[in-house]
Amino acid sequence: MWQDEAHYALNGRAIPSAPGAAQCLSASDAKDIRATLERRLKSDQTGCKITSWNNVGTKVNVALACTNPQGTAIANISGTATQTAYDLKGTSQGQGAQTGAYVVDIHLQGKRVGSCN
Repeated sequence: MWQDEAHYALNGRAIPSAPGAAQCLSASDAKDIRATLERRLKSDQTGCKITSWNNVGTKVNVALACTNPQGTAIANISGTATQTAYDLKGTSQGQGAQTGAYVVDIHLQGKRVGSCN
């Protein structure tokens, strides 16, 4: 089981968030760090695709490009990821159809909390 948390700040103002529900992720699935993080990033960011991925040891650097009806954005996220936890921070800059230009600070954390039932 994995427990994820996501924290965001829009133009410097924190956006309220709650911890994500625990998800079943087997130990073998957790070995594929890219697939695990890609699912997490895409679930939070609709219409996004990974444009760059660099993973050396426990260090991860990811770039995303997002396009959806609400606007467009690019994001750069980096941090550490292992088979038992990840801690990533970054920034997304975009142009919203309704909001205009914006910056979102991103902090994603997750950890393995036990075996799947």
